[in-house]
Amino acid sequence: MRIGVAPHRLWPDGEGELDEVLQTAVRAEELGLDHVFASGHAVAGDSGVTPDPLVLLAAIAGATRRIGLITGILVLPLYNTLVLAHQTAALDRLSGGPGVWGHPPENAARSASAPAGTPGSSRP
Repeated sequence: MRIGVAPHRLWPDGEGELDEVLQTAVRAEELGLDHVFASGHAVAGDSGVTPDPLVLLAAIAGATRRIGLITGILVLPLYNTLVLAHQTAALDRLSGGPGVWGHPPENAARSASAPAGTPGSSRP
């Protein structure tokens, strides 16, 4: 069994909370946990914008040495496919990989991308 931690809340309350994410990730690595998990949301909540999971994991990769990186669901219609492929490949390489990148089923991607005004897949 592998055990990990999600070191942040979806919508942080303040700037200091983001600094604590790195401290939590470093401590998780020291304790022998296997991975850190980062998720995000394209639409801001009442308490602010959620951190982008790939940017957050890049910061965690720079602060740690071996802990694995996992994203929550990345709603693919919200990302440029080529850019996302480049970002995840670079993060995988720079972190020593392998990372695990999550994506939703197609119908979930359609409904999740609607608030951002982006279409889902054109497949029926």
